Amino acid sequence: MNANKVSEVTAILSNACERNLPLSLRVVGDGMTEEHHSRFLLLEETKGGGIIIIEAPTSKGSVVLMRPGQEVRVSFSHNRQKRIFSSQLLGRGKVKLNSGTAVPSLELLAPTHLPSNERRGFYRVFVNHGSPIPVSLGVLADRNGPASRVRTREKGFLTDIGGGGLGFRVAEGKSLLLSVGVHVLISFKLPENGQKINLMGRVCFSLRRTDLREVFFGVQFVSVDSEVEYKQGVDSILRFAATRQRESLSKRIEGGH
Repeated sequence: MNANKVSEVTAILSNACERNLPLSLRVVGDGMTEEHHSRFLLLEETKGGGIIIIEAPTSKGSVVLMRPGQEVRVSFSHNRQKRIFSSQLLGRGKVKLNSGTAVPSLELLAPTHLPSNERRGFYRVFVNHGSPIPVSLGVLADRNGPASRVRTREKGFLTDIGGGGLGFRVAEGKSLLLSVGVHVLISFKLPENGQKINLMGRVCFSLRRTDLREVFFGVQFVSVDSEVEYKQGVDSILRFAATRQRESLSKRIEGGH
């Protein structure tokens, strides 16, 4: 890899550790989709590559059990850009903080590449009210992270869509279990070819419109273990959004003559 790219990755990780930035971590390949929260502590450089030391995530007051050799997926925000990388758990230990307190820690293999998905969150097109796209929603039981059990199912209509997420609306009174932070399973069909899209998302925005008797929600897509299906779904959405944008631009140009 280009030496400048490696230096950039090292600089970002070093800064994340210096600032103890928060991160989300998920074990890959064990059928689980739950995300755990942690923070960066230290970056150690070795001959075989760097080692990232993070605080061991906890759940209900206990350290989450993770085994060396497990593959994990890490995401964090740095200078307003979301960074995602895959790594391997090397071991467990304890690290003494500046306060003198020793905390349980995990050692991860440092990545050589830190992709950013900054563009996806802003690449959206609106769905015309006259041509509604129905969406089925499975509200997951675990509010703190994705879980396999669906607590309830709702139906709504898409309001906007893009590679990083989507918006939808539901009738007032049908959204009692939908709120910011809740994870949902999303299913809908693209109108152009009838392709069915199945993705997972986290509700990050809600707005109640009493004049319309509807509630509007914004959802950010969450990657799960079925990475192939996730990427195919997002790629299909990006193509759909690009087509709609070209059509909209063509109409504006034609209307200007």
